[in-house]
Amino acid sequence: MGRIQSSVGLVTGVAIEETVNQLIQLNALPRQRLESRNALLEREQVAIAELTALVVGVQLSTDRLGQSTLFSATSVTSSNKDALAVRSSGAPTPGNYSFIPVRQAQNQQLTSSLFSSSDYKLNEGEIVINTGGFLDSSISLDELNGGEGVSRGYLRITDKSGTSQSVDLRFAQDAQDVVDAINATDNLGVVASIDGDHFVLTDVSGGNVGNLSVSEVSGGTTASDLGLAGISTASNTASGTSVQALTAATGLSRLLDNRGLDIPTNGVALQFQLQDGSSVDLNTKLISNTASLGQLIDEINDAGDGKLQASISASGKTIEIQDLTSGTATFSVSSPAGTLAEQLGLDNASVGGLITSDRLIAGLSDVLLSSLGGGQGLGTLGQIAITDRSGASDTIDLSSATTLDDVINAFNESSVSVTAQLNRTKTGIELIDTTGATASDLIIANADATNSATALQLESSSASVRIDSGSLNLQFVTNNTKIADFNQGRGVRFGSIQFTDSTGETSAINLATLNPTTIGDVVNKINKLGIGVSASINETGDGLLLVDTAGGSGTLKVEDINGGSAALDLGIAGTATTLNVNGQEESGIDGSLTIRIKTDAETTLADLAEKINALEGSPVSASILNLNASGGVRLLLNSNASGSQGRVTIAGEVGIGFSETSEGRDALLAFGANESSGGVLVSSSSNDFTGLVDDLEFTITGTSTTPVTVSVSQS
Repeated sequence: MGRIQSSVGLVTGVAIEETVNQLIQLNALPRQRLESRNALLEREQVAIAELTALVVGVQLSTDRLGQSTLFSATSVTSSNKDALAVRSSGAPTPGNYSFIPVRQAQNQQLTSSLFSSSDYKLNEGEIVINTGGFLDSSISLDELNGGEGVSRGYLRITDKSGTSQSVDLRFAQDAQDVVDAINATDNLGVVASIDGDHFVLTDVSGGNVGNLSVSEVSGGTTASDLGLAGISTASNTASGTSVQALTAATGLSRLLDNRGLDIPTNGVALQFQLQDGSSVDLNTKLISNTASLGQLIDEINDAGDGKLQASISASGKTIEIQDLTSGTATFSVSSPAGTLAEQLGLDNASVGGLITSDRLIAGLSDVLLSSLGGGQGLGTLGQIAITDRSGASDTIDLSSATTLDDVINAFNESSVSVTAQLNRTKTGIELIDTTGATASDLIIANADATNSATALQLESSSASVRIDSGSLNLQFVTNNTKIADFNQGRGVRFGSIQFTDSTGETSAINLATLNPTTIGDVVNKINKLGIGVSASINETGDGLLLVDTAGGSGTLKVEDINGGSAALDLGIAGTATTLNVNGQEESGIDGSLTIRIKTDAETTLADLAEKINALEGSPVSASILNLNASGGVRLLLNSNASGSQGRVTIAGEVGIGFSETSEGRDALLAFGANESSGGVLVSSSSNDFTGLVDDLEFTITGTSTTPVTVSVSQS
């Protein structure tokens, strides 16, 4: 049955659906007004935010109006960008600066002897890569004359034949550079050399027209600063005056061949027992890398309060302490805390109430015997017996020797035909028989109880004409070594290191948090870990030494954690092995920076290259150089560290030799230099220089013999 549908009321006739819709619309009006109001408020909020941002922007801009830099922006230009590039790193002072880019930095390169192929088999033995401990280093000219340095410029030398030449020393960096520059001067019959603390000129012209003489050029003082001014002699040899001596300004870090002093941070550093029976204690807070010798002397005198007088000796090589009291007691100096007295040699016996230290500085191109043996010295030296291959013999006395040059000179002044000189790796000395005879072996023997030939590693009896001491272990890693200079200047990437002793006890240090500045800082942190690990400088003076003191059944282990590389860079990552420490068998890790690679009868040239490149933190990269034109191959070694700090030498008797084909050298930039003066000479292991002029950074992009002007101007 169908339904009746209608939107109109059956009784009233009203349109119900339309009425309901209108009622709903009326009820929705308040909600619509609220939505409209909310939308308006949101638009106002956005507008206010935009206005606020505009106001803040205007405020920041107006705030800059009060900054002088807004009106003094600078531009930096170089007159020769092909030689010297410059950039601003801040707000450099306007002005013109003159530089001469003398030379660019260079990596060392070594090339081996020639082999038929890379499959050539070497001998069984060991390759040694020395990364430091070189005995031929020369003192910087800036350190001469008590730190006053040398005014670099020209000097004029006239030989006895009457030939006169001007020698350009504007860019001489060290004492050896002076010698090399004089000896390279064309047509001049004069040979320069170094003898201890002064230069020596020898006339080889054969002439007799006039005197051997030295004079200044254009009013300079270069000759005077080098101790050569005023020389005028009919003799064939002229010695300059001393230019190397201790002064109050001498940094403690420069003492003992730049080893510096280990000064205790707590306790009595020096204790003086006086003749009147009283004592004086010195507690000091001096830091070796920042303090001067004058400061140490002043502290001793202040502590003595009229009972002591410390001073630099007349020789300029030692210090002396005078006991001003009187009595029957023995004057002596000791170190209740640390070893400062022993380091300085103040534990020497007094003579008439005066104690003279050991020698604290060497010569211009020399090292102290106390710096050898890893910084422990070679002990007391005495007599050595020498027999050359003709059978002639002599005995030399080294009891008064204090430097390596003293030892070399003693051999060379003997009556036998044996020449002493630095060995090929410049880490030791060698003796060469020059007789050409075969009647006897070349014999070097101990001649008294000091066993000096043994101490110098020269004791031998051989049909060879050459005896090599090998490395005498000049110390080059000390507690004062700066982290930035460690590992050929590559430093240490700070991170976390975990130590586990032989009992399983663990502890860690985070160098990124501790931020040490010296190797000694690292040593101290390790020694405070509270587990069975002892840290120190190793016996060869070329790295860190960790010794397990826990006495457990396990093995000492050191590892980088959290992705760090600090232990690796410090040379201490790994597990302990059996070591000989002070004559005792110990379990430890020797972080020596001297690299040793074993070879056997099956090791090929290619294998050696692979072994070198596989070393973690290798100082060199190895590659095979194929000589297609001439045939054969050579092993090429490139230093991984730029500049002179990347230098290495190679030793070993495995059937391969190396020669230096490219010297590692620093970049040199002369500030304020011109055609007559060298100005201030600064060096960098790379071609970049920062900190030379505030807020300016320089890069040597080429070289120039004429000054480059760097202009800083306001725009």
